[in-house]
Amino acid sequence: EKVHGPILQVTDIRKTQTPANSGSGHADKFRLTLSDGTHTFLAYVATQSTKPLLDGQVQKYHIIRLQEYCVTEFSNMTFIIIARFEPIQAYQSLIGNPVPLNNTASRGTGKQHPQHPHPHYPCHHL
Repeated sequence: EKVHGPILQVTDIRKTQTPANSGSGHADKFRLTLSDGTHTFLAYVATQSTKPLLDGQVQKYHIIRLQEYCVTEFSNMTFIIIARFEPIQAYQSLIGNPVPLNNTASRGTGKQHPQHPHPHYPCHHL
């Protein structure tokens, strides 16, 4: 069986509440830190896709597959906007020794790490 979409590990989950666009109450927003085993990067989950996070199907260190997502840059930081994802497997610890993808300066040297050559990334729908 062919697997489509990146499979990543959730290394951190941050939940914030923001005023809802309509009606009363608040909309739950989630910022995830994801890892491919080598690098970590920030991801924001679309409000309509937060159910697996709200009901505990996805927790820290769990493995997910991105189904619909966009990669974008803002203020020299790369982010993933997740429109749709699926839980793959529960896991109990960190895989690999990932370092932040957006770590642009080497500690103490002031040298720049190379940036991705393409500033605009397409959206992916699987």
